[in-house]
Amino acid sequence: MKTKIELYIMSLGLLFFLLIIKAIDIPICLDSNASFVGWRYLYTHNIATMVCTLCLIVSIICRKRFLHSLNGNRDLPCKIETIKNGNYEYLTFLTTYIIPLICFDLGSIRDCILLAVLLILLGVLFIKTNLYYLNPSLALIGFNIYIADIKYKGSTIQETIILTKTKLRKNDEFYKHDLESTDVIYCQKTNDSK
Repeated sequence: MKTKIELYIMSLGLLFFLLIIKAIDIPICLDSNASFVGWRYLYTHNIATMVCTLCLIVSIICRKRFLHSLNGNRDLPCKIETIKNGNYEYLTFLTTYIIPLICFDLGSIRDCILLAVLLILLGVLFIKTNLYYLNPSLALIGFNIYIADIKYKGSTIQETIILTKTKLRKNDEFYKHDLESTDVIYCQKTNDSK
């Protein structure tokens, strides 16, 4: 469950970054008689920006923890029997969930509360339905999504979601690393793969 939550928080990193750009309020004046507006002004006009920055930092920490966790134990090698590319799923998540959420007015308390509630509901849905791997942040750091039937311990596991930084083809062999459930795995090619 922890990995699922961290991957969901990580998926919102791009949203938090875009919200910082949208909400930041730092007046810039290049006149010769311009003066500093003061720390109080910057603090009171950038509360949403500071919250989004904190959330972005948490998202980055989750990314580092996820990448570190992939260095753990590996299971027995698997072999790909059939495979198809699933990278279109990243774009689906981005256009369906991230882009519309940028439209919220972070200057309105009501919109901020609504955004927080929506993010929590989306998180619960993505974790309960095992769609937590639909993470545009993973695409930005080079991960690919594949949907494959794999041969593992003498039996075939169908429709397995594979996250990997390498390109995979039919008959490739790889080591698998389960991510919270056997529905989604991370894989790393074996040295003797063709």
